[in-house]
Amino acid sequence: MEDFRNLYYSGDRKSIFHWRNTQKSMLATGYFAAFSALAYLMAQNHAGWVFVFIIAILITAGSLVFFLLNTYKYYQWKGGVENYLKKQSQYPSQTLVLTNTTIELTSPEGTFIDKWESIKNVVIDKNHIMLKGNEPIQYLFPVQAMNISDYEQLKEFVGQRMRN
Repeated sequence: MEDFRNLYYSGDRKSIFHWRNTQKSMLATGYFAAFSALAYLMAQNHAGWVFVFIIAILITAGSLVFFLLNTYKYYQWKGGVENYLKKQSQYPSQTLVLTNTTIELTSPEGTFIDKWESIKNVVIDKNHIMLKGNEPIQYLFPVQAMNISDYEQLKEFVGQRMRN
């Protein structure tokens, strides 16, 4: 399961501090809060700055709401990933059978069979092979979950199948 966890939490999805959406809104909120503080200090001595301070506070509040919404989206996504990983960890093993017409995945829960025609695109990189179809059809095969020869064999088969 750690192989899947590493894939899901790679790149900018490690935490809310790394995710692009929360990172940008967090920085914007910080900048607006700093400007609000400056406007507050200026408003203490200059009555004309009171209006600027009020506008700055409203913008900061809006930015904070946007940040909190993005944080909520991140934790919603993370909760879904954790639930999926927890469910998958209950299965001691799964069997994958690829034929020229179908993809079969068998687990203690049952057998799931999809036709290759339902797969719309494939991503093959150094970390994983991902088969994407109409939602919710998606298969993810981390390289670390198999030996190199199995990975190469899977990569070749999937590539040939998608080219036909």
